[in-house]
Amino acid sequence: MTQNVLPPLRPHQLPDPLHDYDVLRRELALYNPEYARRPHVVALNKVDLPAAAAAVPALVEQIGGRRSGASAAAPAAAAAGAAGGGDAEAAPFAVVPVSAATGTGLPDLLAALQSLLRSSK
Repeated sequence: MTQNVLPPLRPHQLPDPLHDYDVLRRELALYNPEYARRPHVVALNKVDLPAAAAAVPALVEQIGGRRSGASAAAPAAAAAGAAGGGDAEAAPFAVVPVSAATGTGLPDLLAALQSLLRSSK
């Protein structure tokens, strides 16, 4: 089975990243409900900026907390949708703060994506 990864990219410094994440997930479900049932990795970019860095803990908790009983920052087996079944939207597999400018978090993002791909086989 071939597994495709589509990393949604958006500037973290926009006023309401949690709302934007929810909108993106809804749009994905409207486009193809199967896509919304697949596990995904959330990358919070631009954490090198002071305002973004200050918001990271709350965002990791809010977005990552959508996984049932899992730690927000660490990859975990995705909840509903991991096998593509059911109608529920998949919870994030991992939420990873990164900075493309400084490289902070990029190894963690790569590890999360690799882990997600391995678990999806």
